[in-house]
Amino acid sequence: MRKIPAVFFLVIALILCATSVEAAKKSKVVNHAENAYEAGMVAYEKQEYQNAVYAFQNSIDYNSKLYKSHYMLGMALIMNNETDSAIRVLRSAVVDFPNEWQAQALLGEYYAGTGDYEDSISYYTQALESKKIKNTDKELIQKKLKTVEREQEAKWRVSEDMKSKILKAIDTKLESVWRPRSVEKRGQNLHVVYALRDDDYQGGKWKNIIDLKCYTDKKDFGYAYANDRVVADFRSKDAELDTLEQDEENRYFETQVNDKQKLYIVGRIFPSAMGYCLVHVKSHTKIKETELKEWIEVLRNFKVNFIEGFNK
Repeated sequence: MRKIPAVFFLVIALILCATSVEAAKKSKVVNHAENAYEAGMVAYEKQEYQNAVYAFQNSIDYNSKLYKSHYMLGMALIMNNETDSAIRVLRSAVVDFPNEWQAQALLGEYYAGTGDYEDSISYYTQALESKKIKNTDKELIQKKLKTVEREQEAKWRVSEDMKSKILKAIDTKLESVWRPRSVEKRGQNLHVVYALRDDDYQGGKWKNIIDLKCYTDKKDFGYAYANDRVVADFRSKDAELDTLEQDEENRYFETQVNDKQKLYIVGRIFPSAMGYCLVHVKSHTKIKETELKEWIEVLRNFKVNFIEGFNK
């Protein structure tokens, strides 16, 4: 994992938080949470990051609804080289404060630095959707998003030879109906998107999509399927999914993944020669009960064999 320079996060904190020590000193202390937050900002400015962590955590303990304390706790943890804890804090802030944008933007920056472009794009996009973001900040994040998308495109580019091998290794009985829209090799992982052969392409989106992702590393798989805070983990008994069917090797599920866009998914999780695979159908309307069995049958027909060039 590529390490991001600490000085970068110091600059980002001052830009995104827009809270100076002087402003904190002048503001009236209305409760213990604000007092602890101000103490945290003083420690942060002095680069006493461990003290800042304690102060921001105290602020949250007094008032868990004070968003700026959650965000700055994440920042202080990053500066104190506690990256894993920082990411957990920032992810929680995204869930608990969906209308804010700073934590989303910082996670976008972090994942861009580690080469996880999919998560980076997702968090940058969430930040841009916030009604609280100012135009100057919005323009900055839009530029960062475009940069990540260009880097992602370059990383995902697949040779025609590799594309042919991938498609030959994917066994489906639906070739007359569905066709590959894109084939991508993400490190040692695989991503293939199918669209109906005669489907319409409107507004930059296909009306019917089947998305197949395969992960060669179980750790990758355990964290990879995260779409708007809904996580599907084949090994997790309490995943936030409505399981439709399940046997020793397959799990079929449905879930809503985005309240604002009303995005629904019906999917299948299964092991293959490559590792764990996810194949799902995305829909912007609730899938009818009568159609669920038909979609399950479509998803059942996808199989993935070992592909030369990937780790088994």
